[in-house]
Amino acid sequence: MFKVHHKETRYFTIMCIISVALYALLAWGLFIAQYLPLMAAMGYVAFFFLLSKIGALLMQGYIKSNCIKVSEKQLPEVYALVKEHAQALELATVPETYILQGNGMLNAFATRLSKRNFVVLYSDVLELAYQEGIEAVSFIIGHELGHIKRDHLTFFKNSFIFPATFVPFLSLAYSRAREHTCDNIGFSVSPHGALKGLLLLGAGKKLYAKISVNQLLIDAAQEQGFATLCAEIISTHPPLCKRIEAMNTQYEEYLASDDACFVSPYIKNTQDTQQL
Repeated sequence: MFKVHHKETRYFTIMCIISVALYALLAWGLFIAQYLPLMAAMGYVAFFFLLSKIGALLMQGYIKSNCIKVSEKQLPEVYALVKEHAQALELATVPETYILQGNGMLNAFATRLSKRNFVVLYSDVLELAYQEGIEAVSFIIGHELGHIKRDHLTFFKNSFIFPATFVPFLSLAYSRAREHTCDNIGFSVSPHGALKGLLLLGAGKKLYAKISVNQLLIDAAQEQGFATLCAEIISTHPPLCKRIEAMNTQYEEYLASDDACFVSPYIKNTQDTQQL
């Protein structure tokens, strides 16, 4: 199965400790400081909760009114892939999946709205799948399902660690660690698509196949410095080169293993050759 990135667990633990301490401090302040009525504090909490619900409602409405829903009757090949990956990762339900016109953007995202999970794939990502095969898209779908598998989107979990987000750079480090974990999950369902999927996001659907991974990693090592470190620290995602390096290492280990296999029955049965 997939590997949880060690930094995700580390940063989540730190954020939990900080959040518990800040919640305790807030409770103490409410108890001691009589000039701050408890009802006023509860009112602020209710206000922000209402704002989040309104935002979720608007986002859900936008997805449903501007995206094309994937189902057994609409793009069934894509639906089958999402369903098989969801089952392989033992998700309770198959997330609702939609296609969004991204105006050339190559991306995808997962979100949770009104206690329902959604996966949104940009149309250009799927165009590549219909042209060249399922591997890259399979990895991208697996990555997004990874956020659902790891409960990265749940309101309770994110609310609990919310106070720790005020610690400079901690939440960003946690976010980068989560992305590494989701790359591992994507790899677990589509090893052959991991490098393709990341190169697709970095170089585009026409150039990704021409990129030399070895040369990319050599160039990235030479470019390491203070500027790249600063850029990484303030980013929600790890540097693309680091993600590629991690997947390249896992792929080499996978090829060298005696019992190399896929988690996803869909990919396994098609032996990575079936075209969408």
